[in-house]
Amino acid sequence: MVAIKEFVKKFGWPRIIIALFLLSLFVIAPFFGVRVDTSFNDVITN
Repeated sequence: MVAIKEFVKKFGWPRIIIALFLLSLFVIAPFFGVRVDTSFNDVITN
């Protein structure tokens, strides 16, 4: 529990929320016919 609190304190809530949002988009994308590799590449380049 202490490690999680330290991670949140170090990384910050906004970054954690954004990361979880992007991860959920990558998980849902194949169900809508979106290529995950292309989406991931677009996220990295932008």
